[in-house]
Amino acid sequence: MPIGPAAALYEVATSTLRWWEREGVLGTDRGADGRRRYGEEELRLIGFAYLRHVVGLMPLDKTAIVVSAAVEREKWQQTVTEEIAALAARIDDLTAAREYLQHLLTCTSDPPVDCPHLDAELIRRTPAGCFPTATNLTTAAHEAAH
Repeated sequence: MPIGPAAALYEVATSTLRWWEREGVLGTDRGADGRRRYGEEELRLIGFAYLRHVVGLMPLDKTAIVVSAAVEREKWQQTVTEEIAALAARIDDLTAAREYLQHLLTCTSDPPVDCPHLDAELIRRTPAGCFPTATNLTTAAHEAAH
């Protein structure tokens, strides 16, 4: 099967298949005419790569590790385990974001910037570890000036 119909099977651009080829996800088999041709095995590999990259949200470099027949089972399983952990962290972040935004919809503080829940989130999440109150902002400005 030529590249166009092969790409159409998974609703990806032909440039995606060429990219996957350059990144080592797919082989570079070509017909006698020099054009890419995909047989049943290659189409299955494209499907497998599609599932890992598009459905599994794995970065292409990690997809290449999992798809490659040359990679040891332990290595690709470790790669998948790491991706599961990364997805779990993203899910936690997205869940927290949804809960925060849902709170804003029902917050009785007007304006919502005065919400005590916001204060708690700022204290917990401020990267420097110190929620900027009027007192510590004044202190920080004073220290920066001297």
